[in-house]
Amino acid sequence: MCGRFVQSFAKEDIQQQFPKLLIDVNWLEKDGSRSFNVAPGHLVWVLDNADSGNKVILNRLQWGFNINTAVKTRKMIINIRLDRLLNSVNWAKAITENRRVLIPANGWYEWKREQGKNQNSLPHYFEKVATSNSTDLGSKLMYFAGLIDTHGNFGIVTQAASEDITHIHDRMPLVLDSENERAIWLQKSSAAAVSLTQKKQQNSAVEHTYNSTLVSTKVNKVANNEASLLHESTPPPTQGSLF
Repeated sequence: MCGRFVQSFAKEDIQQQFPKLLIDVNWLEKDGSRSFNVAPGHLVWVLDNADSGNKVILNRLQWGFNINTAVKTRKMIINIRLDRLLNSVNWAKAITENRRVLIPANGWYEWKREQGKNQNSLPHYFEKVATSNSTDLGSKLMYFAGLIDTHGNFGIVTQAASEDITHIHDRMPLVLDSENERAIWLQKSSAAAVSLTQKKQQNSAVEHTYNSTLVSTKVNKVANNEASLLHESTPPPTQGSLF
């Protein structure tokens, strides 16, 4: 799953991948585009189809939406399983009705459950492994696939985790790495998006493309939102038995 992630970029970083980006620069600078602890319920920067040729717009939508459960309680949904997309009437419609978005991110957090009932879950930060000598921020951005519900909020599509991540968590965001995949998800026909979804479902193996870092449990508190959250932390001592 994906429960927290990082967005820290300038418009130039996005424009490296989307040269025809439509954006109100003043709006971006006013609202800010840097959060080191994006959480469910937050307004999040997403890339959406501008319905004007092959252009893309940067927009803000709420992450997560509420549903009524069988026991008449409300539950916030933040993730959507890739393997169930086309079997769900609601999400299949979201794909075919062009309610598809990309969520630019620098990385995401997952929590590893330590052995022993008295041990806390430890947060790890995952980021893209550099594929070149480039050190600019834009080249390190990744793009999660997302879908918008009928009320205008979105969820992040998740898939089975790659082998190098499963020892920490069994799921991860669906990251669309190639320019072609991103174009299909945002701008191509619904048939092309359905075909991409089917391809991703059939090829569930994910290559090793991420670095993981154990970080401070300060990230557990949503109010903590600074770059130092990404600093490497030392694991706590194992709590032994008294008997």
